[in-house]
Amino acid sequence: MSADLTEREAALAQAIAGITWEGLPAEVRERARLCLLDDLMSVLSGTTARSAHIAASVACEVFPGDQATVFAHGGRSSALGAAFANGVAANAYDVDDCGLYTWGHPGAQALPAALALGEKLGASGAEVLAAMVVGYEVMFRAGRIWHDLHMPDYRACGTWGSIGCAAIGANLLRLSPLETRHALGIAEYHTPSLPMLRDVAEPAMVKHGIGVGALNGLLSAELAARGFTGTRSLLTLEQYDAWVGDLGERYVLLFGMSWKDFACCLWAHAPLLAVERIRAVHRVDPERVRRIVVESYPDALQLRVVHPRTTEEAQFSIAWPVAALLLDGEVATEQVADERLADPVLHDLAARVELVPSDELQELYVRSETGRPGGMDAARVTVELDDGSVLDSGLVEHVIYEREAALWDRERMERKARWLLRRRLDAGQLDELIGLAWAFEEWGDVRAWVARLLRVPD
Repeated sequence: MSADLTEREAALAQAIAGITWEGLPAEVRERARLCLLDDLMSVLSGTTARSAHIAASVACEVFPGDQATVFAHGGRSSALGAAFANGVAANAYDVDDCGLYTWGHPGAQALPAALALGEKLGASGAEVLAAMVVGYEVMFRAGRIWHDLHMPDYRACGTWGSIGCAAIGANLLRLSPLETRHALGIAEYHTPSLPMLRDVAEPAMVKHGIGVGALNGLLSAELAARGFTGTRSLLTLEQYDAWVGDLGERYVLLFGMSWKDFACCLWAHAPLLAVERIRAVHRVDPERVRRIVVESYPDALQLRVVHPRTTEEAQFSIAWPVAALLLDGEVATEQVADERLADPVLHDLAARVELVPSDELQELYVRSETGRPGGMDAARVTVELDDGSVLDSGLVEHVIYEREAALWDRERMERKARWLLRRRLDAGQLDELIGLAWAFEEWGDVRAWVARLLRVPD
């Protein structure tokens, strides 16, 4: 062992390198397939957003090349540029997955990073999927460590995601243990310290910093492969042995995932489920609604935007998606897209939403996000009508993470995919796209798979 490599660092590098598709348990492989389809549909649905087009344009100019595909316009750039641009697209409408311990979105970084580097290297679908699993598992652990150190500052996804994307790079580039140690250290040292709550307060295209996280992670792995050195990673500190030492043996992917049915911040989902419960029992005429009271945890109620001017503001709102759900019966990308933001009826209904904080629900929410027993992500909604009658949802829980794992299978994920892209592709095209996703691991070169994917809309 090199004198520059501690036993913990060697073990971590070995775990990152040792994750292969063939060596993964069957249930982990199936979970990874679900992640692939969800991540892919998040990227493709996000390509219509203005932020995705700006990122794509910049990626092709600033990171020119022919290594990987930029999905927003089908152009080409370096792997670094594609990871950045596709990461922005994946989170453009906030319909991508969430992960335990992270307070954020691992998949929007894992797929763009792994696929871009996989295209550059001519890797197989199975190799890219295995690298994605590496990325997810490292992100769960890095996110837990980062928030242990920095809560309640709440650092956004690109912060801990950079480290997971460096691990993806280490796996696909087959870095040596010492190079892997440096890749993780470079990514962690250069990681963007993203003050998430500033964007919650004033939503902008920077959002969770996902594109920058994917970019920084792959850049760090490429630097390490050429001899660039980094500091030692927090992942190898003795105090985190219990959190990190089981990498490659215990897969958080099996119980730590939450997938979305609404195109907006996860904090708004419990109120939306409460609205759905009311709608399931009562036929609500929006014109008769006097006011809508949402009781939830204070973290969620930071989503204070009522009259969004941009899609980012619509996504970081409770009032807007609640009103959209009452009007349209869904919160898809169309309800939060820029084109919908001039709707006067939707603005009028959103103005009737009142937010009421609950400290009890806050404690339950923190428990759910940190994997402690008794956690709950919950809200209560009451709708007061013009005749004085009140429709009460009661306390409604948004089931996430370990209890949600059993609720998602291929059939449900396919329904989500069709829902997201139904206005862009016909039924036959959606069948073909979903089939390509399920067959991803069978492709010997992901470059051929991407080329076939791009022909689906033709």
